[in-house]
Amino acid sequence: MVIMRINEHIVKKICQAMNYTLLDFRTVYEQAISEVNDNGIRPALWAKRADILTHDFEPDEEIKVLHVKRGNLWQIDPVADLENGDLYVLMSRKNLKERIKEAKRKQFSTHYLYSLILKNSYIKVKQQEELALFPIYSKEEQEEHVAYRKEDCERILRNYNEKINRIVVIAVDYVAEIATTACAYVFDDKYNVFDSLDVSDYLLPAEYESTGSSVDKEKQVEIQQPIVKLKLRKKAKGNDK
Repeated sequence: MVIMRINEHIVKKICQAMNYTLLDFRTVYEQAISEVNDNGIRPALWAKRADILTHDFEPDEEIKVLHVKRGNLWQIDPVADLENGDLYVLMSRKNLKERIKEAKRKQFSTHYLYSLILKNSYIKVKQQEELALFPIYSKEEQEEHVAYRKEDCERILRNYNEKINRIVVIAVDYVAEIATTACAYVFDDKYNVFDSLDVSDYLLPAEYESTGSSVDKEKQVEIQQPIVKLKLRKKAKGNDK
């Protein structure tokens, strides 16, 4: 059996950043923003993760963290492996499932990941797409959708568009603000799974400085099972997006 190809160095760093949750960030947010109003705390958490990844990969010319504005209120920060032509997209598994469900139901989506996986159109999955038997759009509309996805993908990747050939999604499950499992996925251009790899072992506990700019590697310990971690950390509200 052929094991899915990934850049372990990149995936480990991504998992460490995704392991940084509101349990770690809330104190920072309360000190810097507000102790009584947590509006915007989740976008701020994602921004913190972007800082962590940018610092981690800054010395490497073959790895770039892309900072892409999506409207006025949101930004995505995928990691480009320029040597191998891969783009790693970070998401919670909950959000990924919702985006897949939406795209399959509507047979289209303006979500950035749906645009990006057009890069994987050369990948052929044997499993047939059920909705393809009952198209809800005309041929012209389908062509317009493909054109939109292509243009949106080019807007996201900008100067790296020609260097990226494959989109890999790193999706993390959370329970009470604790990262419990992680998986790397490669989809075709219709969200059918072509390959996947459990990377939960890369969810190494790590202590970040208050600035979030570095990881104290000496404080890293062996992975604990999620049930043990649940006992050690306070339960937080909500799920990560």
